[in-house]
Amino acid sequence: MKLLEWKSIISIKVFVIVLSVADEEKGIRSSKNELHQRLDELNYGMEITNLIEDILKHVPDINCLARICDETYEQYFEQNFFLKLGYKTVFNVLIDEAEDLLAPNYKTLVMIQEIRRAGCNVYFILLANGDQAARFLRFGDRHRILDTRANFLMIYDTRLFNKDLHYLWKKIVNIVFFRRYGTARRFELTTVPFPAPIKRTLIPKRINSWFNGKFQNIMGLYRDKTANLNQQTLNVVVIDHIPSVVKTRSENRNDIVELDSPQKQKVRGLEIQMLKTLQSVLNFKSYIYMTANSETEAWGKKQLNGSYSGMLGEIWGGRADIALGNLYYTAYHLDLMDLSVPYATQCLTFLTPESLTDNSWQTLVLPFKFTMWIGIITTLVVGGVSFFAMANVYHHLHNNNDKRLQINKIKKHLNKLTIALSNLLKRFNDIEKNEGLYLFDSIDNGILYTFSMLTLVSLPKLPSGWALRVMTGWWWIYCLLIVVAYRASMTAILANPMPRVMIDTVEQLASSTVRCGGWGEENKKSFINSIDPAGREIGRKFDIIDDPLAANALGRIADGEFSYYDNMYWLQNARVKYWISLARGAARGDLQNVTDDQNNTESRDLVSTKLEHNLHLMSDCVINMPISLGLQKNSPLKPQMDKFIRSLIEAGLVQKWLADVMLDTMIMEAKSPLGSDQNNIKALVDLPKLYAGFVALLIGYAISILFLILEIVHWMCIVKKDPTFDKYDLKTYYHLR
Repeated sequence: MKLLEWKSIISIKVFVIVLSVADEEKGIRSSKNELHQRLDELNYGMEITNLIEDILKHVPDINCLARICDETYEQYFEQNFFLKLGYKTVFNVLIDEAEDLLAPNYKTLVMIQEIRRAGCNVYFILLANGDQAARFLRFGDRHRILDTRANFLMIYDTRLFNKDLHYLWKKIVNIVFFRRYGTARRFELTTVPFPAPIKRTLIPKRINSWFNGKFQNIMGLYRDKTANLNQQTLNVVVIDHIPSVVKTRSENRNDIVELDSPQKQKVRGLEIQMLKTLQSVLNFKSYIYMTANSETEAWGKKQLNGSYSGMLGEIWGGRADIALGNLYYTAYHLDLMDLSVPYATQCLTFLTPESLTDNSWQTLVLPFKFTMWIGIITTLVVGGVSFFAMANVYHHLHNNNDKRLQINKIKKHLNKLTIALSNLLKRFNDIEKNEGLYLFDSIDNGILYTFSMLTLVSLPKLPSGWALRVMTGWWWIYCLLIVVAYRASMTAILANPMPRVMIDTVEQLASSTVRCGGWGEENKKSFINSIDPAGREIGRKFDIIDDPLAANALGRIADGEFSYYDNMYWLQNARVKYWISLARGAARGDLQNVTDDQNNTESRDLVSTKLEHNLHLMSDCVINMPISLGLQKNSPLKPQMDKFIRSLIEAGLVQKWLADVMLDTMIMEAKSPLGSDQNNIKALVDLPKLYAGFVALLIGYAISILFLILEIVHWMCIVKKDPTFDKYDLKTYYHLR
């Protein structure tokens, strides 16, 4: 019995010893695995830093770098890595593993904004969570907080290639993904297949591999993928808006492009020519189309759900790569898309009504301005009073001399009879001596004869006083200058066309009763937010017109109650189209069928077309607006397009194409009433130009009749009712008066 117990105790002890030995061997193996894993991680970190160092050597002109990583990869970068970069600025952004980068925290956002302001052209993003990296890229693209045209380096992660993120890889094209082959020390380098289109699945393109500090080939990692688009097709949305894009029916022109959309319309224009040139230099094809509702929506507007309609909706939604439609270089458009470098500036102004009211009845007063007439009248009154005053001074001096002579003769020689005779003789002598003073002996005569000299009518008698004679001579010189100036101005008025009453400045438009309008809410906001009081007044009465053709607006302008806002080229063309539609007998404002091939209209039909109010192009520009081509937001094509657009501007091709587009409009404008009215060319004095003479006669007759009536009323009501009045002895009545 005891033997069996001892045997069992011994077997238990042996089993325990075996188990303890096995546990010790297992612990040793696990510690070895952990050590190998740790050493592998250290090697992986060293390889990543070495790989990044070698990749950065292939990036030209680095101005600064942005390192965005989490704690997993942050530990691999030691001080030695940054010392090898030299004196380049490095921005380090540490991302928490739980941070949502679609709405990053304040510190992260401030750092990323500072990176963008510094203009860093290299980003290496090392985030272990691929979803977190994808959300970061989406946030940077949406708010333009990342420079999508910079050079990117990221960890390969299949979550980055989901279908929802395909749009990013059409914008971020200068990117290199790296991943390691299992546990090997070789890394594969891939990139996006731009400019090749991404269909259902994105398959990264292998460009190189790296092993032990060496690349498999010497090909550049960050080559310019936008210099040659390899005949890839770009979607181009257009709208009809001269001078950018114009619908046409012509067949025998070299500058015509047929739309690829179901409409199959033919278009030409300045931006169409620019697109054809860019196609040839960048080697791509274009699918040109108009939106289905382009005739009503045009550029489009914001919808209730936050999206956009029309052309803006196509480019904002990513369905179009390029937009052609005379896009203004404004903050509103820059929020929705990228704009190329402006290729031209256009004068934005108003098409206003021009009054055809005849003001020939004012011809007599038109030679001088109102202030000039005030000066002449004031001088006339002052001159008449001066002549009257001088004449009275002479009378006073002569009367005193006569009294002294009379006293001396009484004392010396004469008796009463001789005194009476001598006084009678003196009276006749005074009349002979002062016969030149009677012209100005009363204030009414003074002003009357002063006015007669102003009209170059000679005085009946030269004044006898020398002061009056000198005054008369200088007054004649003044009258000569005034009359010569008046006659010259009057001759010019009669020889030139009838002056038109038109609105030519923003201030005149703001103070007039004419309402204003144009396309889009943004145009109205630009006037309302203006610092100019006249601009704010225009914004207050600015009506938003939803019709791109503005047919009804043109009819209102012809009625003299509206003015339309757009670029001067479109307004010129719209004015000519309106005349053509009327000359052809079309319904008022029917511009739908009037295209740019306008030479079919007879010039005599245009000249015979008369409007109640001409359509006048205001000469004062509200603003000289830069015009650009539209691109997708953060489009990689912008740098290349900007470079070639500048070349087109320097070569003068933009101005040449603009002149070609506007040629038909200029020809038809010359045939229009404003350009072909023969009365505007011939310097003939016709009856309407002499209406002022008849007006002056009518005014004179009216005043004369009025005074005649007043005299008759005075005679009948005052004179005849006076007790001393006797119609048989009028001398007694007037002697008593």
